[in-house]
Amino acid sequence: MSEDTPDLLSKARVIHDDTLCLDAHADIVTTKTSPQFLSKGGASKVAPEKMREGGLNSVVLALAVGPGSRSERGVKFAREQMQLQHATVLQLLEADKSIA
Repeated sequence: MSEDTPDLLSKARVIHDDTLCLDAHADIVTTKTSPQFLSKGGASKVAPEKMREGGLNSVVLALAVGPGSRSERGVKFAREQMQLQHATVLQLLEADKSIA
């Protein structure tokens, strides 16, 4: 590494601290989430403590379900998934008042 690396890192930290750092696509992890969307150890990728540690100060949370059957049963299943995601977001906000 070059001699000016610490200075460069200092400048980068100042820029980072003065910038709105936004994660514009955050998966909402529920008890029914596929393991492919989980961090190592099965944790949610959206966690206030990890956000603070990394200097992330904003996140967009969107509720979404994948394509499925448009039958009555399929729509019921999709609705249940959305309700579960919504409840999960509310729990996340309730657990850490500093993020709301």
